[in-house]
Amino acid sequence: MKKYLAFLCLIVVVFMGITVSAYAIDDELVGSARALDELGLFSGIGTAENGYPIYALDRGPTRQEAIAMLVRLMGKENEAMNKEWSMPFTDVDKWAKPYVGYAYANGLTSGTSETTFSGNDTVTASEYLTLILRFLGYSDKNGDFSWDQSWVLSDKIGLTDGRYNANTKKFTRGDAALISFHAIGMYRKGNGASEIIVQSTPKGRVYSRFPKILSFDNVTDFAPFEHSFDIEDTVYYYYSANTLPFAEQFAKDYAYWLKSKGYSLIREEDDPMVNQYKGSDIVYELINPSNEYKITIHTAIDGGSSGDGYNNNFTYDISVEISPTKSQKVPQDVLGKIRTHLVYAGKSDQQGIVYCMSTLTANSAYYGAYYAGMGQNCFVDAAKEYQIIANLCEGYPELDEFRAYILTLYAIDLASGEAVTLTAYNYLDYAVIVCEGSTNMADLYEKAFEELNRIMGD
Repeated sequence: MKKYLAFLCLIVVVFMGITVSAYAIDDELVGSARALDELGLFSGIGTAENGYPIYALDRGPTRQEAIAMLVRLMGKENEAMNKEWSMPFTDVDKWAKPYVGYAYANGLTSGTSETTFSGNDTVTASEYLTLILRFLGYSDKNGDFSWDQSWVLSDKIGLTDGRYNANTKKFTRGDAALISFHAIGMYRKGNGASEIIVQSTPKGRVYSRFPKILSFDNVTDFAPFEHSFDIEDTVYYYYSANTLPFAEQFAKDYAYWLKSKGYSLIREEDDPMVNQYKGSDIVYELINPSNEYKITIHTAIDGGSSGDGYNNNFTYDISVEISPTKSQKVPQDVLGKIRTHLVYAGKSDQQGIVYCMSTLTANSAYYGAYYAGMGQNCFVDAAKEYQIIANLCEGYPELDEFRAYILTLYAIDLASGEAVTLTAYNYLDYAVIVCEGSTNMADLYEKAFEELNRIMGD
């Protein structure tokens, strides 16, 4: 019995470690997949009961899926779907034939033999990077890179960050989504800093070349951001749009592009204009340890008037202010909310442990199972509180260490809550595991509270 319990404890500990360490990486992959899906460039393999797409980001992409992604990135999906393609391969799935046919006809891919494509084989990181580098205008045939070491060039041009190499054993659909999302923000080879990748997708045009941070060169296909002026250490840029919908979409796209590059979105206000003569419509604020961005839309009068004497011509200036990130002093109201949620979480955890202790001393199986279930509900409630706290911490580097404690507590409560299905056969073992881990949980909670008190200056 003791060995069995020890084994279960080990599983809980391992689960905690995976959850915490993978938190940021998983968020990055999911975010890339969702962004591409919104553009019509990435598809799930089905739909879950809650209506959300199933992206299957943890499984390897097939050769067919990789080619489909490439064709969509090129903005050639409609062309591929509306033409009959001749190819020698006899093993391509029906849905993939337009994509593979287009890619083969345009020299983007070849088969594994004269008559086979092996479409359901998975691709490696190097193979997928090769496809994307070709999309960006680089050629392995002309010596720009070696297809079996394509990560060397992709790291050099900033497409990837060194995570793929000869030792990469697992390459997933999530990795493919991440690389593809980065690719639509890259320059093509050979045309300097002025070329933008502009393409049509099933959901509209994509201005794929957003400006590099602090450069703002050629954001759209017809005008760059203009450098306006500097005040002390703050730099101001602006871009004028003719219509409000375009300005709104542009500001949002740019803000979320910054977010995809590691900035934390700490403010987002997007309300319809009540009076277009006044004020701002959208405000986004983003920070990283070095810079703070503030993106705002202002209504501007552009001359001309109607017959009634009122000026009806407007432009919409998208202004961007960039300043060094100052010491991110956490507002007291935010700290107050964090403390309140932390108290609630602690009480829920404490009550959950008490219920599990009652399980071990219950005089019947009925009450033992009942107490275990009540304890589990408490841990579910605590996990929700910790998740709220983690979200409140985003954008404040001063809270990073505190947030690490919170994410660990969150992982523990997930492992004790939603991750467990209680039955008449395991409720007692569950209670034992919770009670044995309660000391560790209490220590983490105490450290979190001490860190919060230090920040608050108590």
